Amino acid sequence: MRGFSGVVLAMGFLQPWLLAWLVTAAIPVIIHLWSRHRCRQVPWAAMDFLLAALQARRRRILLEEWFLLFLRMLIFVLVALAAAQPFFGRTAPPGGAVEPVHRILLIDSSLSMQARRDGGSSFEKAKESLRALLREGYSKDTVSIGVFSSTIRWIIREPIAASANLSAQLADVVPTHGAADIPGVLAQLTNYLRELADRDTRPARREVWILTDLQAASWWPPDSELQQKLRNQLRSLLGTIPVYIVDVGPSDRANVAVAAVTVSVSPVLAGDTAEMVVRIAGFGLPSPRLVQVSLQLNQDTLAKQTLTVGPDSEATLRLLHRFFSEGDHVIEARLVDNTDALATDDRLRTVVHVHPALRVLCIDGRPRGDPFGGPTGYLAMALNPGGPSSLRGTILVDKKPVSSLGEFETPAPDVIVLCDVAELSPAEAEFLGRFVRQGGGLILFLGESTQADSYNALVPQEDQNGESLMPARLVRPVTNDPQFRLDPLGYRHPLLAAFRDYERAGLVNIPVEKYWALEVLPQHGGVTALSLGNGWPFIAEKTLGLGRVIVVASPPDPAWTLLPKWPSFVPLVHEMVRFATKGKFPPRSTVLGACFEAFFPPEKSGTVYLVRSPTGQEEAVRIQEESGWATLRFCPQETAGIYRVADAEGNELLYAALSPPEESDLRAITPEEFTQALGNPQGLYVLPVGEAPRSPPTLAGQALHDLSQQLLYMLICLVALESIVAYRLTRRGL
Repeated sequence: MRGFSGVVLAMGFLQPWLLAWLVTAAIPVIIHLWSRHRCRQVPWAAMDFLLAALQARRRRILLEEWFLLFLRMLIFVLVALAAAQPFFGRTAPPGGAVEPVHRILLIDSSLSMQARRDGGSSFEKAKESLRALLREGYSKDTVSIGVFSSTIRWIIREPIAASANLSAQLADVVPTHGAADIPGVLAQLTNYLRELADRDTRPARREVWILTDLQAASWWPPDSELQQKLRNQLRSLLGTIPVYIVDVGPSDRANVAVAAVTVSVSPVLAGDTAEMVVRIAGFGLPSPRLVQVSLQLNQDTLAKQTLTVGPDSEATLRLLHRFFSEGDHVIEARLVDNTDALATDDRLRTVVHVHPALRVLCIDGRPRGDPFGGPTGYLAMALNPGGPSSLRGTILVDKKPVSSLGEFETPAPDVIVLCDVAELSPAEAEFLGRFVRQGGGLILFLGESTQADSYNALVPQEDQNGESLMPARLVRPVTNDPQFRLDPLGYRHPLLAAFRDYERAGLVNIPVEKYWALEVLPQHGGVTALSLGNGWPFIAEKTLGLGRVIVVASPPDPAWTLLPKWPSFVPLVHEMVRFATKGKFPPRSTVLGACFEAFFPPEKSGTVYLVRSPTGQEEAVRIQEESGWATLRFCPQETAGIYRVADAEGNELLYAALSPPEESDLRAITPEEFTQALGNPQGLYVLPVGEAPRSPPTLAGQALHDLSQQLLYMLICLVALESIVAYRLTRRGL
């Protein structure tokens, strides 16, 4: 039909192949004829009188029966028509112009999209759905295509004709190992649409199509703040454009993954015995599953073990290993012959760098001739039982008087320990501040000689700017309030992590006769690691630059505390030294999206290193000078695995980029749950698994109307009418 405005009133079906179900309309007729065939007429004298009485009403009854049969046939017809999704409206006449649509097509390329079931991965299904959208486009439609994980990577940023041959571009698109940052992607998409709108000479109609697996960890994370952020970003986007989300995820989402590989000691030193821990996680398993785990170090198998992984739980493999050689070591954990949907997370490789021994310089504020007479005596023996002249052990200790502070021999110490040093001059304080900012550790044991005013002067006044060297202000020495118990504060602080499962190690039962009362300064980064039983802090710490400052309220002196004679003293001071140097030795393994860092002497600034990714791609990175160090920094975003960083001389460093563990949880939020969680916003269309993405043509911005809902309403009315008519006929028959 031609309308008054010269356009054509047209209708069609989005899924015309479902019209084949119209043949089911014959079912009521077949049942009716079959019922008549089964009847056998038997002459009966009494019925002749009844038939004569009903002859006058026969025509009316017959019409009602045919009407009932027609209603039943019409019910089947409406079901088939509604399933075929008819649409009706105005469109362009032959030779007329259909308004072009610019479709922004985005494919989720996060790790979970590599899950394979039903003959292909979710990512492959997304690419096939994208090709279907391109085939169904109209001659003047345009598209922009991108893939996303943490950000959108545009394959085709500027709109291009949908009819163009894009096979080559799509063939090169591969999934990543990263996580999908949906709020960030939606924000980036909003900015892109705003940029297009600013350039438009006339308003253009646009649609956004997102092909994803609707992984719950990404699309509806458990963090309520992230949920609200996603909700706000999506509502902002829906205010200007319709969004179609197509679920291409697998039907079976059970998965077992290597969740993490950790080493109990950090930093690892040559000669350390460390526990390697492999965590195997199960997600959505219907029942417990047996998995075989292989643990390798530098391609040498250390252990193989069969573990039982329960539904939504973890199993753990633990192995003690002593690291003798310095340098980089690759630890690999692998699931053997695992057959779940996602194979990529069945293997995890991490890098551990084994450092040479740490060097500790102890400055004795009250030196004595007896090895155990001074404040540093017990400390030096606990750190290195071989004594100052020993070159063995993981920690090498050198003791010096206060006068040598600032005069280092080569190599420089990693940690400086001040034991009962009375005061610090401005020059010494400046030197120590510079030492800590460049990655050194500073440990202060307060004692009888300590002068509070000297150390409190290192804390800026409220009306002054600057950083505080101290994590706490010294209040007063307490000599008449002995404490017989320490409070580890739930072992939450990393300094006490080694004691977390060893409550009987004696840490909490250490008697303290005398101590300095400390006022921790959270405004300057101060944190309490260990408290006395009365609530006063016993150990406080803060981060300053790359290093850390640790303050202990009592010296390692039996006159103040029995700590140096307690079994927990040795592991505690070892943990303090390692914790103080962690910033100097950044980890060699981190999750994709975070940055790797390495620190070199300042003279290395400007040196170019070559970073080679696991796929063989190379990138030149120049070392920059920061905080007195030459800093190498690079940030992998998409590919997990081993990265090799080499200088011009061929010296190589290894780093491991890890896939986000939440990507291994393939469980999805259903389309119904997602739309309900968002409050059923207008303009959002979430298509369930397997439904082909389709979009009807439009004219002058007016979409052709989908008649499916109206047909369903008619179907409900017909079913009710059929019941009434059938009831009346049945009653009349009685």
